[in-house]
Amino acid sequence: MRDKEQIIRLFMFDPTPDNRYFMSYEYRKQSYKADKPILDAMIKEGTVFIISKNTKTVVFEYIPKNI
Repeated sequence: MRDKEQIIRLFMFDPTPDNRYFMSYEYRKQSYKADKPILDAMIKEGTVFIISKNTKTVVFEYIPKNI
């Protein structure tokens, strides 16, 4: 299981040209099941949002907090 910092690094790995950070998970994959509790906590704190969801995948966007 990854920790919060590792998940943030995954988001930051491949930003879009306009510096948006997306990550997609397949529902039935073990990586999603393992990361879901941390993603849920990040959603509650307002740094991760669900962008789209269908029967196979869910796409999250990470928005870094301004310091």
